[in-house]
Amino acid sequence: MATSNLLDSFPGVATIVQNGVLEQKFHEALVPALLYREDAEGAEEMPGQIGVILNFTRSGILTPNPKPAVGTGDATPQTVPYEQWSVTMQRYKNGIKVRMPTSRAAQSSTLLKDIATLAIQAGMSINRAVRDRIFTAALAGNTVITTGQSGTSTTVPVQSLAGLANVLNSDGQLVPASVANPISAQIYHGGAWVAFSITGATPTDPTFPFGPGNLTTAASVTFSSRDPVQSKANSFIQQVGGGNSIDAIVAADTLTLHDMNKATAQMRTNSVPTFPDGTYHAHVDPNMESELFDDPAFQRVTTALVEGSRHQDLAIGKLGGVTYFRNAESPNQVNTAGSLFPGETLNASGVPIFSTVVLGADSIREFYIPFEDYETDAGITGKIGNFKVTTNGLEVRTDRIKLVMRAPLNDTQDEITCTYVFDGDWSLPSDFLTGSAAQYKRAIAIRSA
Repeated sequence: MATSNLLDSFPGVATIVQNGVLEQKFHEALVPALLYREDAEGAEEMPGQIGVILNFTRSGILTPNPKPAVGTGDATPQTVPYEQWSVTMQRYKNGIKVRMPTSRAAQSSTLLKDIATLAIQAGMSINRAVRDRIFTAALAGNTVITTGQSGTSTTVPVQSLAGLANVLNSDGQLVPASVANPISAQIYHGGAWVAFSITGATPTDPTFPFGPGNLTTAASVTFSSRDPVQSKANSFIQQVGGGNSIDAIVAADTLTLHDMNKATAQMRTNSVPTFPDGTYHAHVDPNMESELFDDPAFQRVTTALVEGSRHQDLAIGKLGGVTYFRNAESPNQVNTAGSLFPGETLNASGVPIFSTVVLGADSIREFYIPFEDYETDAGITGKIGNFKVTTNGLEVRTDRIKLVMRAPLNDTQDEITCTYVFDGDWSLPSDFLTGSAAQYKRAIAIRSA
């Protein structure tokens, strides 16, 4: 078999595969980087092909009627409202080539080192893909006019198209904005909010559909550089210090317990359910965690606790119905470069912006194509690892990320190709029909300096 060619050629590799050391090394490097993906509940297997669009339906609630019935006739029939959301199956992968030395001991150490490096990339890449999906929903319908642009036109340049490109039509389907299905929006210009209608959206980069782009409007709109723009279904953003846009944030607007409480209050107002552990989940940048410990209100709450462990360990854990996760992959100027994060990490005044996110249950869903669907009678050249691991009591579903080791095919038969593959994607179901007017309610962003 082809697999034996790989293992027989490199005895050092055979040893670490048979002992499970290779899989363990991949796990150890991969697991710490998957914090956002960990909150994707109920991953669903979807046999199919890359590029397939899957549509799903979610029902809204019927309007409560506290009035007593009049007369003895039948109740008036009601229609349950429905809305659709979708996900597009895509492939995420990258690989390395490992040139194997002739020494058996050197073979195992070389491969393990390179596998760990690849696993770190896999974890960070997949995690950032999930993060970008989350913030596309959490920041939806909130943007500003593109820096340096001004005028009066039916073409309006904006920094982000998230929440400004698609709208729920009368049949509950999420469709592109058009003349028949316009998006109600407003712009803050000249000291007042001015309403307008969006009839189309064109991204500057087609591979970044919710990044910078141009809005097409039903009538001419007057705008200036960095004017705030909002859709009427914009996501609620808890912005430290207030203001209409990211540009209102100043260096003194640091994260506080009050801001965390405001975000969770908004979620409870919209009846967003908690995770099975009974809490909402907050992903906090290490710098924002430090700011919370500097907050006087936070200090008063935590120093009154018997253990006092939070200040001793500088780890927040659970507080006020929220479980805090220290997440170094929270958006910043470095880790959003080259990603599909739709927000900004530096405002017009040059203030670095940090984005914390609070999530409720079922806020993000994962769908995947089983890797076995691609196997044929021809078999596979190499060895496939199908991984699953539990770390510190938290199950990280790494079994849907494949590590593929291909037998050497170069002329000197000493170069192994190692590739990680994930086939699937993530989607945040909308909640147009329940609670406030916001399209997305299960993910709330908190922006601070």
